[in-house]
Amino acid sequence: MRTDIQALRGLAVSIVVLFHAGIGLSGGYLGVDIFFVISGYLITGLICVRLDRGNFSFADFYWRRAKRLLPAAYATFALTTLAMVYFATSAELASFLQQLIGGVTFAANFVLASQVNYFDTNAALKPLLHIWSLAVEEQYYFLAPLILWITPRRLRIPAVATLLVLSLALCFAVAKTRPNFAFFMLPARSWEISIGAMVALVQFAPSSLLAQRIAGNVAVLVLAALSVWTIDAVHPRTDALIACIATAVAIQMKPAILNRGPIAAVLSRIGDISYSLYLVHWPVFSLAHQVYFGPLPLSLRLACIFASLALAALLYFLIERPIHRSAIEPSWPAIGAVAASVAITIAVSALYLHRERSETDWAEVRKPNHGFGRSCDQYGQKFAIRPECQTKENPRIAVWGDSFGMHIIDGIAQQDHGYGVVQLTRSTCEPTLDPIPDVDCTSFNAGVFKHISASPSIEYVILATAYDPVKLEETIRKLRSANKKVIFVAAPPSIGVDFSLCVERAARGLETFNVPPGCVFKLEDSNKRTPALVKGALELASSEGVTVIWPSDVLCEEGTCRTR
Repeated sequence: MRTDIQALRGLAVSIVVLFHAGIGLSGGYLGVDIFFVISGYLITGLICVRLDRGNFSFADFYWRRAKRLLPAAYATFALTTLAMVYFATSAELASFLQQLIGGVTFAANFVLASQVNYFDTNAALKPLLHIWSLAVEEQYYFLAPLILWITPRRLRIPAVATLLVLSLALCFAVAKTRPNFAFFMLPARSWEISIGAMVALVQFAPSSLLAQRIAGNVAVLVLAALSVWTIDAVHPRTDALIACIATAVAIQMKPAILNRGPIAAVLSRIGDISYSLYLVHWPVFSLAHQVYFGPLPLSLRLACIFASLALAALLYFLIERPIHRSAIEPSWPAIGAVAASVAITIAVSALYLHRERSETDWAEVRKPNHGFGRSCDQYGQKFAIRPECQTKENPRIAVWGDSFGMHIIDGIAQQDHGYGVVQLTRSTCEPTLDPIPDVDCTSFNAGVFKHISASPSIEYVILATAYDPVKLEETIRKLRSANKKVIFVAAPPSIGVDFSLCVERAARGLETFNVPPGCVFKLEDSNKRTPALVKGALELASSEGVTVIWPSDVLCEEGTCRTR
């Protein structure tokens, strides 16, 4: 294996690990894009060489890929399952089982696309989150030999170029509107692997040695810079494209910095264990997030990095390398052993998942609260009045807001004194008539106000939002001009931590560190974290004469807030 390729792998996995450790690399996730290009280059080159020699075998290709990828992956899955049994809450275990099934069946990207946004805070509690990229590569490995086999040699470049352009266009078209599809799915990601394939098929190195050196070194500098400073808030898009092109240039130019010297030596050594390191590092960080309540301190993040390196070295030397280099040939006993290991891993995980049945249904307690139902969160939809989102015809109470509005629906509906409630909510959409950047939210709010104004039955409008309440002043004036009584429910006290985890872990006796006794926190800490929300609510109460309901009055006593 070329030293520069191994060094590129080492660079890719290093920036991914540092990104997950939260150590200065805001664009470290681009390491996965670098991996995709390298994979496309290596696999396409391997397939085409054997096709041209006339000795390509589908069975041999898939068997070699299985020996290379599956043993280390399944060992990681098994060890992670064992750890999750002792550390995870019920909701995380249920989610993990789905991730595990996706991982062993090469469909993890489909599972994770339905579970989470990669950049969400809840992603930290999904120990197999990173396996989505392996699923994408495995799906590519399944299709690439077939595509190249049926494509005449003279048409390989046009065929790969066409796939590249179509996938790139699809990715850029849906990156903002369907982010999970663009991030997790092969059709929107295959352009990155196709760039690597094009590098294997086309030689584009300049004749000048000086030009090669400059281009190669610039490419490495671009990759390093992008890992620190991103230029596009949407991913995968501009940053990913630049990173993939820079990787392609680096592969072709073979820069000296990746071939000789101490940097190349260190990165290439890390590159040797890059697959094992990629496999183990995220479960280590995720398990740390499971047992440590709140943001991980720097000391623990550094410990996770060193633990990941040690585990990766063990996985590489004990499992990955010996099996990859072994002379084991495909046979029914070998295939049966693989199938049995998959079945046992899933079965054991499922059994442990149901090992304890507590009286409290924690999955129900901790599920997202959409109010009357998921359809009543009109995110991504045009405003509409839905029968299932109101308790009676001609309701006298309207709840207008974002997710904070959804959270108070149940309580209001149970205490509405027969007035009837209609839910008018949309996630991340503050209930304001002022122009805001989100045009869909602006349109939704215009529809809500038109409906409220035209509904004589509606007497009370309850507003709730996670955004600065000062922005609601004009909206409140217009509502009062329409003869509506306005009530504002202030944001509940919060220090930005999911205390439902604390409550469940304490109730079930799960090992947890940095847990406040009784799962409580100080109101003072909440007010310091969200001063604009408190100040805005106070200004509404004084300037607009609006009734303001303070959840902290009920949830907190003598400056201490309860979470159960």
